[in-house]
Amino acid sequence: HGPVDADQMDYLMRDAHYTGVNHGSIDTERILSQLALHNDKVVLRKGGITAAEGLMVSRSLMYSTVYYHKTVKVIEAMLRRSVELSGMDLSELYLMNDSDLTSSLLERGGKPADLIRSIMTRRLHKKCFIKYAIDASEDFRTSLVRYSSRAGRRQLEEEIASAAGTDPADVIVDIPSESTLLSKIKIGKTDVSIMDSEDKVRSITKYSTVAKALQSRDAIDWAVMVSAPEKDYDAVRRAAEKVLTFDDADRA
Repeated sequence: HGPVDADQMDYLMRDAHYTGVNHGSIDTERILSQLALHNDKVVLRKGGITAAEGLMVSRSLMYSTVYYHKTVKVIEAMLRRSVELSGMDLSELYLMNDSDLTSSLLERGGKPADLIRSIMTRRLHKKCFIKYAIDASEDFRTSLVRYSSRAGRRQLEEEIASAAGTDPADVIVDIPSESTLLSKIKIGKTDVSIMDSEDKVRSITKYSTVAKALQSRDAIDWAVMVSAPEKDYDAVRRAAEKVLTFDDADRA
């Protein structure tokens, strides 16, 4: 695997096709024709720079419009909550395809089935509270890391639900991974090695302002998101604003 590889080109084009977005156009033939070996490492000749830029732009846009899109994250969180509430064993989950999982959760009834029906009918949880990364201080990010585990998220969900007077199962807190929160992972921070006509190898950023700009683009633009059913929107929003201040150092 590397910054320019068959797996990456395959999943970007496939995901773009099945999600219906127009960000999966990659000049694979040009990239493949410009690959070379230099000191046992795969590099790209200068003639492939434009195609490599296209690949990097596609990857960047797929992250912001698909993989980390807020609505996608809400649906993922609702599905995760449905599975958690179902008590399903992971050994069962690994043997299921999408259809099997949906049917199993519907058959269990109760809240797990309600959540799946809501996803299927697009009655999605509303985004009640979002703290954008640009507004999150380093202290806030560090405090948030304490709650990035499943147990930590559940603690926040219970506190927010209690303050809002609603069912904790209906409140979903989504927090990126610790590495994303603290290191501010960049979407385009992939160093493609370019070989010139004299067989000298340099970073693509030495030739491309596009690649250089992508290195400063965040993979995700929010630090924490709280969602809940539409009926609880106002109460959960107010509760989340109160709970997610981290003023009390003894909470953890």
